[in-house]
Amino acid sequence: MKHTLQQQLLRPTGGAFANWSRTRTRNTGSKSLFATTALTALVGLSTAQAADITINFDAGQPAGVQIAGNNDQMFPTTGGNPATGGFMAVTYPINSQTGIVVFDNTDPGKVVTGFSFSCDLRVGNSEGERGADGFSISFARDGDPFLTSLSDADLGGNCCAETGTKTGIAVSFDTWSGNVFPTDVGGDTTDIEGIIVRVDNRTVKKISLPTRHGTADDITSLQTGPRDAQYWLDGGDPYAPESWSTLSWRPFAIDMTPEGKLTVTWKGNKILDNEQTTYFPTAGQLVFAGRTGGENEHTHVDNIHLVTIAETVAGIPGAPGNL
Repeated sequence: MKHTLQQQLLRPTGGAFANWSRTRTRNTGSKSLFATTALTALVGLSTAQAADITINFDAGQPAGVQIAGNNDQMFPTTGGNPATGGFMAVTYPINSQTGIVVFDNTDPGKVVTGFSFSCDLRVGNSEGERGADGFSISFARDGDPFLTSLSDADLGGNCCAETGTKTGIAVSFDTWSGNVFPTDVGGDTTDIEGIIVRVDNRTVKKISLPTRHGTADDITSLQTGPRDAQYWLDGGDPYAPESWSTLSWRPFAIDMTPEGKLTVTWKGNKILDNEQTTYFPTAGQLVFAGRTGGENEHTHVDNIHLVTIAETVAGIPGAPGNL
């Protein structure tokens, strides 16, 4: 199914911005907007062209996406934020489920010098006491092998949807400790339950969020509400709205500056604030990937908002060849 996109041109200082959006009222959170300028190291720059895209899934699967995995109910048209609208279900509380969504390149033929991303997330109510396994939100560089293969083997660690892509920026919500990476910063391969930030296949930051099934506003929890054990004891349906009735929507945001400084915000709390990274301008695409294993949980997404500034250059950097 195709959602309607209203396109208009805005003209702030620095160039023309293409705005694709649909407006509706949200229940929580505020979008973090971010504008960047081109790095002077790039040559052959033309006028900035920024994408400003909002997707709320009200009409189901949006146009211009690739999907993979074994979740065949990824785009319900009700139950989102607000409840009358749709959402994207990366996973449900079903074992061994995988959901992958790759969005089209918003700035074809250009490099992204910086971006701001935000969305609403609803996570939790696993059948068992522990949620698993997690999910990732990545901005993968052009040429990343995963963009064509859609195979777990081409993700970080050569294994897992929650680890994110090998190139670009990958923010992992790791809800089950146990994954390790040989390229972790300082050689520390200890896994955590929390948020892991990776840049070009190297872990640059781990933020432990150890509270399982915390309240919606608990900033130490990856989940957005308590587990309803009785629901599962009564034989509850993982696809039914009642299975997420204890969960709430909470905002998540990523902001990347032209200097390669990264800010990650979860539930309104900056868990990473202007962290210096080695990120450099690139062409790229937005990727969501999540999975369950022997344990499970809901992972739902709504109200995606991506703002970029992209520059036309003589040569477009892509994925580093040594990854």
